[in-house]
Amino acid sequence: MVSEIQLRANRENAKFGGVKTAVGKAVSSRNAIARGILSKEVLLSGEDFGELNKLRRELIADREPQGAVEALLVEIIAISVWRWRRILIVETEKLDLDSAKEGNYSLSSIGYLQNIMRYEATMERRMYRALNEIERVQGIRKGEKVPPRLSINKDR
Repeated sequence: MVSEIQLRANRENAKFGGVKTAVGKAVSSRNAIARGILSKEVLLSGEDFGELNKLRRELIADREPQGAVEALLVEIIAISVWRWRRILIVETEKLDLDSAKEGNYSLSSIGYLQNIMRYEATMERRMYRALNEIERVQGIRKGEKVPPRLSINKDR
């Protein structure tokens, strides 16, 4: 929730009509994708549905899921990879914009990049967790001796 002071400041700033510089416009043009990192939607406007479907088909061909659980795990992998790619694009563009501005990084840029790296690590963990789980589930289905789940994440 926004404080009353912040709300007043936002209203005052809005009177000036938004971003004026080319660099500022370039930054703000990426806001939707940067916000898209946390989006509930898998596919954002401007992203290629065909590319996402291609990724899904490749993962299905690679993992050969059988049953609802395996299909769900492949879907989790596909979505995680898709979002991970989006995060990498945002990260690269942020680095490019910052270096184009002054060749150095401000404290706000460093904080922004730390958040991006945290999101990236989250997607990687989700992807690898689903990949390990599908390998485990498929091993059980094939009658292989599969070790119990191993969780090295204390908070999970």
